[in-house]
Amino acid sequence: MFINSNYGSELLSIRYWYIAEKILEFLELFYDSTIVLSGVYYPTSPLIMHHLLEIASHLHASEKDQNLIDVVYPMKIKFLKYWQHIPLLYSFAFILDPRAKMRGLFRVLELLKESTGCDYTSYYADVKTEIYKLFNKYERKFGAARSQRVAQPASHTGKRKQAWERIFGGPGSVVGPSPACAPTLSASTANELLVYLDSDNVTAYEDDFDLLL
Repeated sequence: MFINSNYGSELLSIRYWYIAEKILEFLELFYDSTIVLSGVYYPTSPLIMHHLLEIASHLHASEKDQNLIDVVYPMKIKFLKYWQHIPLLYSFAFILDPRAKMRGLFRVLELLKESTGCDYTSYYADVKTEIYKLFNKYERKFGAARSQRVAQPASHTGKRKQAWERIFGGPGSVVGPSPACAPTLSASTANELLVYLDSDNVTAYEDDFDLLL
């Protein structure tokens, strides 16, 4: 309205409006991820892998758009600069979501490879080794003081964009290798960590799922 009233309706052609609409659609995913990962009333670190997958897939798909290719290519290079080597923290947090575990991580890394061309085989092995090492440290320091966990009512934690359907192909699906081949652990450590990783994934994919509970 401002442009039409001050400069005339011919200043911006249909072509310009089309490009503006494409840019708006292209940037929407980044806006959504920024909002979700800026949340303060729910855990955000387990959501990083979901958004890495969505953004990588989005950039890969947008490379085919002739209107965006000049913008997308440098964005993908910058994305890989920061996220080709995923910090272990975010993989640990993702695994500790009972809907994901090692099976979910395996599938996410497969999907990331399809979009980025990066091979995460050795990274997956490193994550599996390091999470056991980390849990051993936790067990030594806090094992004796572990208290009985008391269930609390679930509460709504806001909008979360998650890619469960893409990861598992729908609720209840199980993909990826079993984590049974794990480093040697003490009996008490194995009883908790191995049981968690070897048990079936939780299939509650609702946005109000209380991860901390």
